[in-house]
Amino acid sequence: MLGQGTRSDGGAAFAPAINRLVVLLAEGQGLGKVRDDLDPHLAAAQALILMVGYLSMEAVVAASARPLGADEPSLRERWRDAAVDLVVAGVSAS
Repeated sequence: MLGQGTRSDGGAAFAPAINRLVVLLAEGQGLGKVRDDLDPHLAAAQALILMVGYLSMEAVVAASARPLGADEPSLRERWRDAAVDLVVAGVSAS
């Protein structure tokens, strides 16, 4: 897994971010806000991979997105908000 630094390709560089997400998810489980059946380590790595994947493929995302209207938020902002909604909905206990 990325946070465990088992690969020699720099995955350990993500360990602090993953560890922080693990703590947040575990605390959320303790408060009843995050699903108990969720593995905080796996969910944290998946959330980070989602964002890193987007950043590395932003041009592909832009090419496949619907056109922006003049008063709409930027594609990056729209995608960030949608990604956060996806992760939060996936981990929420309610």
